[in-house]
Amino acid sequence: MANLEHIDILYEGADAWNNWRKESPQIKPDISKCDLYKVSRYWMFAHISITSKELNFSETDMREVRFKGMNEFIFDFTHSNLSNVDLSQRKLRWANLNNADLSYAQLRGTNLFRAKLIDAKLTNTNLTHANLIEAELNNAELHYANLNKAKLCRAKLIKSNLYKANLSGAKLGNSDMRNADLRGADLSNTNLYSVNIQKAYFDEETIFPQDFNPLNAGMIYLSVDYENSNLIEKLLINKKEKKYINPPPRPGQVEFRENVRKAYDNKCAISGCGIEEVLQQIAGN
Repeated sequence: MANLEHIDILYEGADAWNNWRKESPQIKPDISKCDLYKVSRYWMFAHISITSKELNFSETDMREVRFKGMNEFIFDFTHSNLSNVDLSQRKLRWANLNNADLSYAQLRGTNLFRAKLIDAKLTNTNLTHANLIEAELNNAELHYANLNKAKLCRAKLIKSNLYKANLSGAKLGNSDMRNADLRGADLSNTNLYSVNIQKAYFDEETIFPQDFNPLNAGMIYLSVDYENSNLIEKLLINKKEKKYINPPPRPGQVEFRENVRKAYDNKCAISGCGIEEVLQQIAGN
């Protein structure tokens, strides 16, 4: 439930809100379900002077907030909860959305030019026709996301999770998708020839544009049974949720591990998996 005191501070103006955030960095605001259109209208009719061009919503609970207006600001949404929010057609150029939760959000046609979405959670998010030109999406969780006809030219998607994402018709010119998980993704009607897609993963369900050869582009084919697929899901998709502190290696452990990997052609002796990230995770546990 939203904290009414936090919403009252927001009604005092953008400057008052930003100053409060600086003075109380330990507080994580809750303005869930707040109508920002009403807030911006109040600022206008109350003649509240606003000098700041930025609005600090970092670490803020903004679930189901109504976004309208406020297009003049550059937003800081780092570590914020924006799940199920409708941000369609909003201007979020240069916004900082690193580590934000945007799962199930609506961002249809949203302008995210040069936005930062590193480690952001965009599971099942609707990004159709969104402008993500030069956006930073490294390590972003985009599985089942809808990126149909989105503009991703020169975007960075290194190690992003695009498992079963819809990228049909997306503009991907000169984007960087190295080590991305593209298993089951739909890449039909795209042009991948200027995309850096080396060591990205694909499987038999990945849909490529006609005449595109993923192996020639340096991609890694991955075909595993259901049990091994679950293992890879846990190690690749959810690897950020758990952090392990490994003990010092036992005497001779490193040499033994390297000898085993050489003997099995750098693949797991049990599953046959050859993905470097998976092998490193297994070796570290």
